[in-house]
Order: sequence, then structure tokens, then C-alpha cells
Amino acid sequence: MKKSLIIAISVIVLFHLLLFSQLHKGKGRFKGIITDTEGNMLESVTIKLFSLRANSGFETKSDKNGKWEANWIRSGMWHIDFMKLGYEPKKISIRIFELKKNPLLEIKMKKIEGLAITEETDKVMKKANKLYNEKKYEEAIAAYKKILTDFPDAFIINQNIGNAYFTLQDYDKAIEFYKKVVENQEESSHMFIYIGNAYINHKDDEKALEWYSKVKVEDIEDVLALYNVGVLFFNSGNYEKAVTYLKRAVEIDTEFSDGYYQLGMSYLASGQSLKAVEVLEKLLEIDPESDKAPVAKSIIETLTKKK
Repeated sequence: MKKSLIIAISVIVLFHLLLFSQLHKGKGRFKGIITDTEGNMLESVTIKLFSLRANSGFETKSDKNGKWEANWIRSGMWHIDFMKLGYEPKKISIRIFELKKNPLLEIKMKKIEGLAITEETDKVMKKANKLYNEKKYEEAIAAYKKILTDFPDAFIINQNIGNAYFTLQDYDKAIEFYKKVVENQEESSHMFIYIGNAYINHKDDEKALEWYSKVKVEDIEDVLALYNVGVLFFNSGNYEKAVTYLKRAVEIDTEFSDGYYQLGMSYLASGQSLKAVEVLEKLLEIDPESDKAPVAKSIIETLTKKK
């Protein structure tokens, strides 16, 4: 299964609505439950599910008991985003099966300290989100900034502004507003990744690595983010670091063919020939039709002849 390098954003207080196709449909089912860090059930959490294999997905919400379901979906790797105003967003990658039972997905969301959410704030937010979803980004930015003027404690809205600027490809502005979130919420791993993404699109790999490196590799559950970081370390000549991130990427998604290829190249560059052969053989096993298969075969043949 081929996946390409993608730099994407996850919206914290809204999701950019897509016209998803039905390619994600299948026979798989799984359930989840969402609580805060104290064990209280969280209602009305927006859950966005996206199938990497189908390049398609859908959204749902948790009920009053924090429960939600995803039924009749295809197998493979899925990205799932969890969002609720007033809570730090959560993003995970998970493999779903059609022919066997999937385990209950238990998610905990951390409340943002010092952020008071009122009905008025929520109402105004919905209007601003509507502008964003209608792709009226400049108007949405103005609406979000007005909310911040009226509700200065709602600093998390700076991320929405950053996302709008990111979509407009104004990466300097996107970074500026993403950093405003970090100023108020230092332990913000997801924001470090968003800032790194913006720097990559801004063609500043050095700065991107600086921000990506602030996140512990074991705390990153986004396969493509791990892949992006691994490629950056590879290009910078730090093959050991590249291996660390790429290994985690293929551990999360065991069918990530591009991940196996890049991991194999990283092992090869660091002089670990046996590891390189093992990983490239895995690539050929899971994706023999990959456009990288001919190169992988050639490298394997060359390395095994040397034995």
C-alpha cells in the first residue's frame, strides 16, 4: 500500500469539511469511549476518521456517555482526530480489521487549564467555523480575531487563525499564531508538529527539525508526521535519528511501504546492511507493485551477493 509524503493540518476547534467519498466503506466495526483525565465522560467530542487506503473518511460525535461507534468501514490504517472546545486535541493512527474483532478504543482528553468556555463563546465560534468551512478564510480570520478580543482567555483560537493562514499558504502568519498557543500552553506537542509542518512548507527544513525534535518520538502517533521527521533527519545526514522515527512509523502502520523503503535506505546509509535487506524484503512482501520495488530488489541483490 503506497502512501506519499503529506504535510497536513489538524484543526483544533473545527474541521475543514471535506466531501468524502464512500470508498472507506467495508465490513469492519469498532467502538470507542472518551473521558477527561479524571475519568469523566466527554459528550459531543468531534471525531474525524480518515482511511489512508481509501483516501476517504467521515465524522461522528460522542454521546452523553462518551461513547461512539464506527460501523461498516474498511480495513487498514486510519487516522483519527478528537476535538472538543476547551480540551487539547488528540490525534492517533490505528489499524482496523474487517474479519476480526477490534479492541475498544479508550481515549483521554486533557482540559486546557484557565480556559473558560461559555455558551456565548461557543455560539460565536460556530459562526466563525461556518465561515472557515465555507472557505471564506479571510472572513474567518477576522471573526476569530474578534473572538479573541472579546474573550482573551480563549488563546487556543490562535490555532484556528494559524490553520486559516496555513490554508492560504501564508506560512509566516501561520507560524506566528501557532506560537501564540505555545506561549500559553508550553506542553503542546501537537502544536510543535503543526509549527514543524509550516516550516517544511516554508522550505525551512532546519527550523522544522528544531520544532519536530521538541516532541518525544514515543508521543507521536501520526504515521505521516513520523515519516516526515525521519526523511528530514535522513536528508540532514543524521541516519540514526532517521531510523528512530521511521521504525516507529512502520511499527504503527505495518503496511506502510514508503516507510519501509525510507527505513531501509536509512539502515543502508548507516552501514547496517543486514537490517537494510530485512526491511526492504518486507517492503517487497507487502507492496510488490511499489514504484520503489525495482530499486529495493537491486539493493537486496547487491548486498546479498557480497555475503
